[in-house]
Amino acid sequence: MRFTVGGRQVDLTPDDVLEAMKGVEAEPIREHIVEVEGFDYPPKQVFALATALRGVRFQRQDFTTMDAQRVLTRLNFRCRRAPNRVVDPRRFLDAPAPPTPPSPPMLTSASGGDDRLAAIEAALATAQVAIAGLHARLSALEK
Repeated sequence: MRFTVGGRQVDLTPDDVLEAMKGVEAEPIREHIVEVEGFDYPPKQVFALATALRGVRFQRQDFTTMDAQRVLTRLNFRCRRAPNRVVDPRRFLDAPAPPTPPSPPMLTSASGGDDRLAAIEAALATAQVAIAGLHARLSALEK
């Protein structure tokens, strides 16, 4: 199918997307997800790699997440908002998962502090998983 993104024409098929994502590790997911072959990826990562495969070089700042989702949805890939969960990048590695640290007690306030604290805890958990994944990859490379 032919799409216009950022004023540029690109021809892209579902097979192009599947080929571009074979064996590719997902970057950290923030707000949006596209499912490719049962794995979750950020839409901008998928669109950038699939268009590069077709010889069209898009810098990530040249298109929006919504542009990527629009194209990928029309190619019949499922795009959705990320749930409030941590995506574990180690799913691509054979490294054992580190123990989960205990959750700190929730602090509450009348001004909605629960939401802010939950967002901070989620960001911290994401950072911890990313660090653990990097450590596992580095350990595997050192062997």
